[in-house]
Amino acid sequence: TSTGASSTLTGTTSETVLATLSLPGGVAGINGFFEVVNSWEVNSDASAKTASVRLGAQGAGTGGTALRAASLATLVSGYEQVSFKNDNSQSAQKAFGSLAGAAGAGWGGGGSATPTAAINTASAFDLVWTGTLADAADTLILRAWAVTLSRPDIT
Repeated sequence: TSTGASSTLTGTTSETVLATLSLPGGVAGINGFFEVVNSWEVNSDASAKTASVRLGAQGAGTGGTALRAASLATLVSGYEQVSFKNDNSQSAQKAFGSLAGAAGAGWGGGGSATPTAAINTASAFDLVWTGTLADAADTLILRAWAVTLSRPDIT
């Protein structure tokens, strides 16, 4: 398990890296399962605020594949879970995600296809948390994050 500290985004409308977790190649094997939990907070107004979790080659930053991009415009805070697994290959991933809002809406399903990625996790790779604001005067805060890796081939 790895955890990270709070990071704040304001003053720009460009997608901005808030945190990066670099992982060594091969750490996940061919069927490793990652559980990523995040706590997000934003100011309350109607402007678009997007919180994303990306998977990419080491150093990819905002260029990695978005495993989840959550719209936080109508929330003040949210707890998000993003899970992904190597899909019988170190170069093929499937992701699953859900966001629970501060109003206690609970976990929900998605109306779109399961996100996939093709990142070679046999080589060093990064998990990257980013934020994007429609209004540079807004604020998006990544309050905390934690990542847990499970490997079915190791008991």
